[in-house]
Amino acid sequence: MESVSWQSAHYEEPYSSQRKAKLLAKLAKLGVLKLDRGAHILDTCCGRGDALDLLFKRGFKYIEGVDATPHPDWVTAPFKIHESDVRKIPFADNTFDYVINLHALHHLTDYQGVKKFLIECHRVLKPDGKLFIIDFPASPQIKLLFFLLRKRIFTITGGLKNFANILDEEWSYLSKYLQEWPAIHPLLQHQCPLDLEHSKQEFFLFYYILVKR
Repeated sequence: MESVSWQSAHYEEPYSSQRKAKLLAKLAKLGVLKLDRGAHILDTCCGRGDALDLLFKRGFKYIEGVDATPHPDWVTAPFKIHESDVRKIPFADNTFDYVINLHALHHLTDYQGVKKFLIECHRVLKPDGKLFIIDFPASPQIKLLFFLLRKRIFTITGGLKNFANILDEEWSYLSKYLQEWPAIHPLLQHQCPLDLEHSKQEFFLFYYILVKR
C-alpha cells in the first residue's frame, strides 16, 4: 500500500492533472485506444482510476481496476475498482481480453514481485489476450536523473520538485527494482509465461506488449 505522504505528493495539483493529460498519448502509443470498445480491460495498480476514466470517456464499456491502496474517488467512479494486491488478482482465469499496467511495475519492488504479477496476468487473460506495460528501465540516464532529483539538483520547476518528492516516497522499493532490473528485463522479454509481442524503449521509459499464446 502507498503511504499517505506518497498519495499527497502524487495527487498534488496541478501536477497530477498534467500527468493524467499525458496518459492519453501514452495509451495511444501502446495501441490501447484502438482496441474494441467491447473488450474487457483490467487496469492493474490503477491508483484513483485516471487511465480508466480516460478509457471510459472514449467509449470503453467493460473496464475495471485493481489497486492495493483505496482512494475516495472509487466511490463515485462509473467503473469498478477493487482493493487487492496485483500479485494475487481477484478474478477467475481467462476473464480479461487486455490488462494494462502504467508507471507501476516498479511498485512490485523486485524480480519475485514482478514474476508473480506476470503469472497472475497470464492466468486472468483470455487466450491471445495482451498485457500492456509502461515503466522505467534501469538505464544510465534514468539512474542519473533520479540521483539528481533526489539531491534536488536542477529541480527548477514545480513539476520536477513534485516528482522528486514522489521519488523520495518510492525509493525504498524503487531502488531495489532498479538494482534487480538485470534480472527483471529478461523476465519480461522471454522468461515469463507471456510472449513479448512488441517493445520500444525511449530515453526514460519502455513500452512493452506481451501476449498470452
